[in-house]
Amino acid sequence: MKYFLILFITGIILEQCLELIYRHTNRYRISQGGTENFRKGVPSELEIVNIGSGPGLYAISYEYSNNSGFNLSTAPQSYKYGFRLLKRYKDHIKNGAIIIIIIMCPLSFAWVRGTDKPGYSDKFYGILPKEDIDQYTRGREFALKWFPLLTKVVSKIQTMNIKQITKKANKDELPIVAHWKDECKLQDLKNPRQAKEHERAFMEKVQIIKNGIDFCLENNWRPIFVIPPVPRLTKKFISDEFVNVFVRQNLQKIRLEYPDIPLLDYYVDDRFTDDMFQDDIFMNKKGQAVFSQILFKDVQELEC
Repeated sequence: MKYFLILFITGIILEQCLELIYRHTNRYRISQGGTENFRKGVPSELEIVNIGSGPGLYAISYEYSNNSGFNLSTAPQSYKYGFRLLKRYKDHIKNGAIIIIIIMCPLSFAWVRGTDKPGYSDKFYGILPKEDIDQYTRGREFALKWFPLLTKVVSKIQTMNIKQITKKANKDELPIVAHWKDECKLQDLKNPRQAKEHERAFMEKVQIIKNGIDFCLENNWRPIFVIPPVPRLTKKFISDEFVNVFVRQNLQKIRLEYPDIPLLDYYVDDRFTDDMFQDDIFMNKKGQAVFSQILFKDVQELEC
């Protein structure tokens, strides 16, 4: 019993050393999806913020804005979590502030595998109140605080076989296209008739955005829809018909009820060249600088 106890304590100490090392790695930073910026402190008196998924996180920097702003996008981020973050930090946002709502082409409104799993919400522990974290448990909060590496390893083991099959089946495609097809159960990103299997998700997300807009208006904020650019090579795998049915028609349903909300659409924009992207979807530092300057200039002109 004595030796077992010594081994157990030694094992815990070694594991915690590994956890400490892991917390200082780039892999851990990426796993936080941008929420590490929130943990450093969200400024007050914000005049402009953005919510939405990864393209917003990597494409927007308020270094290029004349207004006090903060990037509330995470990778990934569902609309419900975007608006929950606005609720969480509403006291930091000024009256009359601009709220940029990122609409990502081509799958912002589609059903996505795994968003109902506990792991999807991990990065919001310690950020959002427990009532705003889906499937919150004290046990998971404890595990993520003290054993983030172990929790990650367990999650990887649980999904390893699925990922191996997916990688083999999509070896000739761009990684992001293969990922989207797998996550959304799609045959391709060209046939718009696949939308039939996503109609329920379309309705749910449209309603979430409508509720979120009402929340913005109640706080006297000014929402703006922004569709960020996508690399040319990635767009070759996506048809215009697919984008129209999966994104634009759903967005139009919202804008019919809120016609005063502007839309800034950069999906097809020759100013954003291939050298402005770090991969198949996210912008690099050069792209971030160019896009941010253009975006903030266009937002300013909307106010005139």
